[in-house]
Amino acid sequence: MKEIYELDVYRLSEELSDLIWFAFDKWPHKVQRTIGYQIVRSHRSHAEHGNERKILMKKGQSKS
Repeated sequence: MKEIYELDVYRLSEELSDLIWFAFDKWPHKVQRTIGYQIVRSHRSHAEHGNERKILMKKGQSKS
């Protein structure tokens, strides 16, 4: 079984994260404070869920 970081979807998520951060830095302050922070929080939530699954998979557990 592949490690989570070896999956294409994980790599694509990392690339998307980088694109979001680069774009976020260029946005006006008002846009950063509204939609920008929502996007960042959403991505963090998905990343945290992925890390949690990776830890559980190493322990031999499964969680959806």
